[in-house]
This record gives sequence, structure tokens and C-alpha cells, in this order.
Amino acid sequence: MSVITLKFTPEMKELIIKGEKCCTTRDKKKGEVGDIFRVMERVYRICQISWCTLRCASREMIESEGFKTESEYISEVEKMYPYIVESSIVYLHFFAYVGSYCPQFGINGSVCSDPEEFCELYEDCLNERV
Repeated sequence: MSVITLKFTPEMKELIIKGEKCCTTRDKKKGEVGDIFRVMERVYRICQISWCTLRCASREMIESEGFKTESEYISEVEKMYPYIVESSIVYLHFFAYVGSYCPQFGINGSVCSDPEEFCELYEDCLNERV
């Protein structure tokens, strides 16, 4: 498992945070299944990576991508990757929410050595885990 960076537009970040987007289309495979990435103060894990043509993705993935229509989805992909056409291969990265990111101690305090003594966020973190 690695921590990777995936860039999203502010609109896509909002859809992810709302739970309305659980997949992202990319021109290349980004990371591996099991890798994690941050969106704002949340951590997500890649659950599956598959590939297909943009045409196929536009028919099958619009809801998972957070779009209402095929044309909205294709338009967004073309903005990111102007060289991609409907017959191009794209990589679909499916992801799921893991937990909150602790700016002081990592993911859900997973690297805390003695959080009660050293972490000013300990009480908030403890309340969030319950």
C-alpha cells in the first residue's frame, strides 16, 4: 500500500465528499489496488482498477463518476485529456472512504505513539472513532 496523489477539480472533490462519486477516469493507471489518497481531510482507498473505452465508460460509469448524463461525463474527460476520443482506452479507478486524515499523526491517528501525551487533537480523534 502506498499513499498516492490524485488531483480532482473542486466540483469533483465536492461530489466525492458527498458520497456521490466513487470512481475516477484517468488516461493511465494511477497507483495500485490498496493504495490510498486524500481528498480534503478524508482518506480513500483504491478498491479496483479496470480499463475500457471512453465510449463504454460513458454508458456504464456516469453515476459512479457523479454525472447525470453521458455528455457531461465525456465533456469533463475531454477537458482533462483533450487527446482522448471515444475509442481511447481509459482507466477506471474505484475507491471507498477509509477515514479521516489527522494532520498531526496520519490516518485516524494510526501512527500515534502516545496520543494522550503528545496530540492536542486526541479527544476529537477519539470521539470520531466511536
